[in-house]
Amino acid sequence: MSIFPRVIDREKDKFITLHMHIENNGDENIRGMIKFIITTPNGEKKKIEDRVLIKKRTKENKYYKYKVKKNMIPGRYYVDGRFFFKGGQVRSKTYKTDFFDIIYE
Repeated sequence: MSIFPRVIDREKDKFITLHMHIENNGDENIRGMIKFIITTPNGEKKKIEDRVLIKKRTKENKYYKYKVKKNMIPGRYYVDGRFFFKGGQVRSKTYKTDFFDIIYE
């Protein structure tokens, strides 16, 4: 998973891009759901969910725009990105460093 930009000025920037890379090395298509849980500096949680089909033996890159609002409080926002499918889930390999900072100048 990747996040761009990492530092966001809530007065200037319009959105944040969240990127999820998924590989299906199996012989069957996989239906699942990509979920992002964004935790704000005050502990509030926001969700982004998207149902996806990952075809057999493919690599998929999915991009999501998260709108920056002028009332977002400054601080660090943590992002927990996961792919859920029948029989399991996969957490982003980079979950320990998946965050962005909102600043106000």
